[in-house]
Amino acid sequence: MIAFQVLLWYIAPVRQTSLQVRRSSRVGTPHDRVRIEDTEVKIRVCVGPSRIAGQGLFAGQDIQTGAKIIRYIGEKISREESDRRLAAGNVYIFGLNERYSIDGDIPRNTARYINHACDPNCHTEQFGNTIWIVALRDIQSGEELTYNYGYGINEEPIEPCHCGAPHCCGSILAQRYWDRIAPPTHP
Repeated sequence: MIAFQVLLWYIAPVRQTSLQVRRSSRVGTPHDRVRIEDTEVKIRVCVGPSRIAGQGLFAGQDIQTGAKIIRYIGEKISREESDRRLAAGNVYIFGLNERYSIDGDIPRNTARYINHACDPNCHTEQFGNTIWIVALRDIQSGEELTYNYGYGINEEPIEPCHCGAPHCCGSILAQRYWDRIAPPTHP
């Protein structure tokens, strides 16, 4: 029997704004015009089997440091609803602020396949109510995208980490908590 590996390819549109100034023949006059152009840069990513956990999200092209790769999208919910859904086992909740969270448990949210790593190649950045996954370093095509989930020490139970990084702390925790836990024992 032949096993087939299925990869879901996705192109994440990224809006970048460039500023162009058109000047009249008289420089510095009220005739100067400023035009803002929106351009769309598409970053190719794909979902596939991960060595870290289940499915993962992989770069479908080389990605440069600082590039906005993909948005984390979902339903905007209150913190109370967030607590309820977390208690029910939803693992795709992303905090926006003290009042709201994003529930990323929707099929269109390809970013939900990004796994945790103690030595990640991405991080998250928030722009208003928008969460972006951004490259921390240059990423090669085919490389799995990861970010540190930033869990707190009070999360119960502390989830084990399987990222395989040389300095893996053994738990899915924000780096600021690593000194508060026992180092992992590797066989």
